[in-house]
Amino acid sequence: HGHDTKFDVHAQDDSGNRFDVEVQRDSSGANRRRARYHSAMLDSHMLKESQRYDELKDSYVIFITEQDVLKQGDPLYKIERIILNNDEHFNDGGHIIYVNGAFKDDSTELGRLMHDFTCANPDEMYYQEIAKKVRYLKRDNGGIKEMTEYYDKWEREIAEDAAEEAIEQRNIEVAMNLITDGTLSYDAIAKATGLSIEKVRELANSKSA
Repeated sequence: HGHDTKFDVHAQDDSGNRFDVEVQRDSSGANRRRARYHSAMLDSHMLKESQRYDELKDSYVIFITEQDVLKQGDPLYKIERIILNNDEHFNDGGHIIYVNGAFKDDSTELGRLMHDFTCANPDEMYYQEIAKKVRYLKRDNGGIKEMTEYYDKWEREIAEDAAEEAIEQRNIEVAMNLITDGTLSYDAIAKATGLSIEKVRELANSKSA
């Protein structure tokens, strides 16, 4: 019933707190309102029916960006809601964190991690957990096969998404022509094109605006 969201990494800790980690090379992908939307999506799936709001666990949206998106020169930005009257933390359990991927100071844990995120050679990485996985995926036959299968699946999904988008766009064009013709009812147009009646009404309203 709204904009679809796919998390890069969706995790949960032992306390039930939820984490969404997004890795963004394009700075536009780390839009502040996108962070807000992802935070809302985490929350919307956390409570079951009849659960109380005070049972809502903390949520963390973490954007790891290639450049310093917020442009304040800091390696890490923690965003929290505050009460503007007195700058007191609102403490609603929602947390947004931006990690500056351009910060690669190897004297800090974060700097070393950001180095490893952009390092192609596992032998030059600081964190052995990452190096071990990269070594497996790039040099081990099993890992290479796994990555090949992943990319094949990824390319198929892109092709399927493009085909679905093309079909929807064609159905919208047909619907617009039928609306202009004025012979069929909105319900009949929806059935003929496979679009929802709400979508047909939206197209009709946009045409008359």
